[in-house]
Amino acid sequence: MPGADAKALPILVHLEAGQAPSMARRVACLGGGELKEPWRLSKTEATEISVLRGLIGAGTGLAEIAYRHGADTAHDVALLRGALFEQPLPDGMEKDIAAGAKALFPVKATDLMPEFEGPALGAKLKDLETRWIASGFALTKAALLG
Repeated sequence: MPGADAKALPILVHLEAGQAPSMARRVACLGGGELKEPWRLSKTEATEISVLRGLIGAGTGLAEIAYRHGADTAHDVALLRGALFEQPLPDGMEKDIAAGAKALFPVKATDLMPEFEGPALGAKLKDLETRWIASGFALTKAALLG
């Protein structure tokens, strides 16, 4: 595959330490160019690899990744970051992933209506969610709306 580099793959395999291998995680580790056609991947597989690749270098924390994409994706990203950046897995990784995976945003659109509607409602929800995530999922509904 053009642009692929297997340098980090042995590190990834070591970090997986007995876990089931993941095709998407390992392909994301290789890097390279377009995947769907040369590898004949399904749209779902290509999307999963693309998401992993996009999150590797992003500054997004593992808890937020778990909240937005699920615990498996957050775990895959942690392993990929460790392998590609040649760093140990972060302390508290499992705790952060578990916290994000179980987090439920406490504010609903109806909580902001009729004061906000349409695009303003979406923007306000996004702002509140960003604040809530930055708080480590600690801000309550009352604190966010207050």
